[in-house]
Amino acid sequence: MKYFLIFCILMQLSVSVIKAEKKGWLDGITLRIGYTSQTDSLTLDNDSFVKSNTKINQKKLGGMGPPGSTDKFPLAISFPETLMNSWSFRQMYFDYVPYSEVNDLPPDDPDFESKLTSAEATGTGTIYLVQSEWQQSFIKDTLFNGNTARLEFINNNTNWALSSDIKRSAVFLGYMWGVFYPSSETNRWMKIGLGVGIGYGFYDATINLCTNYVLSLSYKDDGKLDDVHNGKCNGKTKIDEIHGQGPIGSVGLHVTVYESFTKESVWKFASFDISGPIGGDSSEFNLKNFNQQKIKTSSIANSIDVISYTYRF
Repeated sequence: MKYFLIFCILMQLSVSVIKAEKKGWLDGITLRIGYTSQTDSLTLDNDSFVKSNTKINQKKLGGMGPPGSTDKFPLAISFPETLMNSWSFRQMYFDYVPYSEVNDLPPDDPDFESKLTSAEATGTGTIYLVQSEWQQSFIKDTLFNGNTARLEFINNNTNWALSSDIKRSAVFLGYMWGVFYPSSETNRWMKIGLGVGIGYGFYDATINLCTNYVLSLSYKDDGKLDDVHNGKCNGKTKIDEIHGQGPIGSVGLHVTVYESFTKESVWKFASFDISGPIGGDSSEFNLKNFNQQKIKTSSIANSIDVISYTYRF
């Protein structure tokens, strides 16, 4: 509710200026070439125990982006920009994170890179990922304290680990302020904006206990490790789950390397956007089965437009 009230005040002040300076809510239609990706992590006691990894389970979905990314829809709408002076601006922004699922999110293993290096040196085909020693002790002493069956299970499985399956989607609407370097009346460099807003999100995660989390390594023809490997939670057993749905506060960061802005059109080259929920209650949940321990979640959307063209109304 606090995010909603802040946003209402913010939008009331900002949108009144937009409507006074420019007719209509839309500025134009944008054609773009770009892609989006998502990163997730789950945290216990301020330490992540599962986390997205660019080298694990990042399938190539086609198009121009790296593994794990999705090409953007080529059409989008743009909102009017209001100049505050020759080098600063303010503008509404809109971000949409489409529904997606992530299975077998890997343990946040602090020895991941060293394990890869050792495996490559010996030609090993599989490695096991686990939580840090501190995190393992916390899980045993706090989550599984008094649970004889769970403690017996992990004591009998040397490579036990926790993993997670996640489903999420979100939509954000906010307002942004920023600056840029005007090399001429129409040419702008290093346009940077920071915004806040309100959104609506859905987040569903299961916490799974694995007999082991095995990473099957892929090798290139020259014997070097490939860029992406397949990870799997073996003997998967759900031990808890969290659900979240409703309004959330959001923050957004925008960077454009170069922009040509005229009355008729806008050309942008190398634009980057990062958006996600504001920390706090919107990303913190109580685990149901483990003495009401709190778990924090993070789900960040990353967006890149290699090039875009906006036809202004």
